[in-house]
Amino acid sequence: MLGQAPFPSESASLSLQAETDHAAVALSQNVLTWRSTRFLWKGTGLAALMLIGVSACAVLPLASRAPAKPSHLLPEVAFMPSGPGLRPGIGSSAARPVVRQPLSVPRMSIQAPARPLSIRTLTGPRPDPVLCDPVSKEAVLNQATWTGTVISGSSGERYPIKSAGAGAMYVDLVEQEPIKLDNVRDEFLNTFSAQTGMFRNPILPYLYERGWRQNFNRAGFPGIDKEFTEVQDFFSPANGATVVDLSCGSGLMTRRLVQSQKYARVLAMDFSDEMLKETSRRFSSERIPKDTLMLVRADAGALPLQTSSVDAIHAGAAMHCWPKLEQSLAEVRRSLKPGGLFFASTFFTGALGPGSGGMQGTGSMYFFKDEAELNDLFQQAGFSEFHVRREGSGCAIIRAVA
Repeated sequence: MLGQAPFPSESASLSLQAETDHAAVALSQNVLTWRSTRFLWKGTGLAALMLIGVSACAVLPLASRAPAKPSHLLPEVAFMPSGPGLRPGIGSSAARPVVRQPLSVPRMSIQAPARPLSIRTLTGPRPDPVLCDPVSKEAVLNQATWTGTVISGSSGERYPIKSAGAGAMYVDLVEQEPIKLDNVRDEFLNTFSAQTGMFRNPILPYLYERGWRQNFNRAGFPGIDKEFTEVQDFFSPANGATVVDLSCGSGLMTRRLVQSQKYARVLAMDFSDEMLKETSRRFSSERIPKDTLMLVRADAGALPLQTSSVDAIHAGAAMHCWPKLEQSLAEVRRSLKPGGLFFASTFFTGALGPGSGGMQGTGSMYFFKDEAELNDLFQQAGFSEFHVRREGSGCAIIRAVA
């Protein structure tokens, strides 16, 4: 059998088959391990990406709703490059932010206040440049709070602020005397007096511009429009300043002073609460702005005006109603600045017919005898210049300079 390859024995064939099978199993195990490893890496990366996406979706809405911090509390952010030789990046050499925490801020600078802020804590009471206590003559303090304006004295006492209707208020700066038997008697008599009492009755304030004031034309009063023209001309040096309409009544002259827009402040003063209410009502019904207007209840004999604080005072058809005439004129003179102006109109005896005009101090209106009497009164009050003019049968027009 020379030249013929020998056949392997059966045992050798079985050994070769076993080695071949072992190699195939090992190869398949290696392939499976590689595939499992690659799948694990892919799954891990996908899970990481999903986690990052979910976190971003959850954080962004919260960040958009979060209140902005004050600039001095925001952390400082600086972009630092990441790369070889600098800072190791995570899968990228792009720049990434580095957060620097701010310096520590004292707690006192960011603590909430212990109590809510009010205008009082922000501004504090301010002295009024014109108004004062009617007795001490010390400036009153204006203080705005959340509940409204408070007007008080230097000792802390508060002056009543009352409703004048139509959304307006007035401050009561009439001296509050202690209750005594004599005071009660005087108040009772004043309630029925022609000088002050009848004006505190709501009937007369209602009728004042519905025929009462027009009746003054019989005595020679020029009429409110002509009177205002003369007043405005006389008060021209006081343009842009403070003027007072004393014994303002229903605001007949007050409304014109405010509408002229020539004065920074117009104080409407009257002893009668009802007259102040009527003034407020007419301002509202005629839709006149009240920005420069202030309503004040005041006694002409004890004016709540600081000394030398007012530029001009008007008292139309009023002097004959002042129970303390000499004292009231002295108060007007004291309140006016040097060179300040006073314009007044009143009645002469017999202006409304024979016997009209009573005696001063009896509770009746006092009509003046003649020009000479008025000249003497103004001289005694200390005015530097004054001029009395008669109009018609019984109207007196007075111009005076402090």
